Amino acid sequence: MARAIHYANREWGYSLYNPVQGCKQREPEGRVRWLTHAQAASLVAAAGRLGPRAAHLPDLITLALHTGMRKGELILPSSCGHPVH
Repeated sequence: MARAIHYANREWGYSLYNPVQGCKQREPEGRVRWLTHAQAASLVAAAGRLGPRAAHLPDLITLALHTGMRKGELILPSSCGHPVH
């Protein structure tokens, strides 16, 4: 997300605010793993069956799969000094 905002500001003259600027991401514990298309579809489908309390989860998973965003980028922690929406 930060790179897209930076590109838009630099190349297209936008003045977009970058909500993750200054927030450093920790390296994830464990190994980096890639999902197959079937695994990704199964994950999104399983999240969709969790009910109304997790209605946002399939969209968050889809966004993460398409962008490579980490959990901390998807749900910005309030410790970064920004409001959590």
